[in-house]
Amino acid sequence: MAWFLGYFAMSDSSSSSQDEGRSSSPLLYACGLGYALMSAIYTATHHIYFFGVVHTGMRIRVALSALVYRKVKYAHAVGCSTIDPS
Repeated sequence: MAWFLGYFAMSDSSSSSQDEGRSSSPLLYACGLGYALMSAIYTATHHIYFFGVVHTGMRIRVALSALVYRKVKYAHAVGCSTIDPS
């Protein structure tokens, strides 16, 4: 990646014959393709990972909400006006 970015950061004092060869370098295209491919792989794998994390978080939220609902329902059933935190 450093070489790929350094390729475009060359000083303007280079000769025009080097500038003509720079635009058609196969190594440049290979680096660009590799960078695009790695970005696509990174996006695909992180999407799956974060989907799993969010899914697990939602399951925990639903479980805790159900627990609180059952506790409040039980407290009203036995006639408690306040709920003991224990």
